Amino acid sequence: MPAVSVVIPTRDRRDLLGAALSSVLGQSGVDLEVLVVDDGSSDGTAEMVTGLRDGRVRLLRRERAGGVSAARNRGIAEATGGWIALLDDDDLWAPDKLARQLDAMEAVGRAWGYAGAVEIDADGGLLGGAPPPPPDALGLDHFTILLPDPDALETVCTRLTQAGHAPQAAADGLAVRDPAGNTVTLTMPANR
Repeated sequence: MPAVSVVIPTRDRRDLLGAALSSVLGQSGVDLEVLVVDDGSSDGTAEMVTGLRDGRVRLLRRERAGGVSAARNRGIAEATGGWIALLDDDDLWAPDKLARQLDAMEAVGRAWGYAGAVEIDADGGLLGGAPPPPPDALGLDHFTILLPDPDALETVCTRLTQAGHAPQAAADGLAVRDPAGNTVTLTMPANR
């Protein structure tokens, strides 16, 4: 069983997906599987993914598009890793992102965590970014946590099963369970 299942939903973004997959497959120090959920693409995405011939990558094909949340949930349902990490097809990870995030969560006994993000240009030049805000700055209110920016969901890593439940994606975020079995919704700002 892999340590982490990385779920990447995609639709007709074959070229962007290739770079995202390279960044995931280049992760160091982590045993992982990658679940690419093709949400009805017609641009050769499926052929590109199967052409990788990498045993860590599985293609889950949806003949008709159902949206990014449905695609994420399909990937989560098929995951076999102990942790779930989400990545959009137009995002990239640093080579040690997963290892450092897992180490940090395990060091403090957390069932989910988030990371900072940076913005780069097409040539890989740094445009901006910031470290993640501290947990007390996230606005915990009735088990809803407002993530710091619209792209923060792609920095979340959570246990596959917590309190007997798998995480569930929705249009505005991700619902996970805390150790007591309470549902915690990680929500994104409305300006996404």
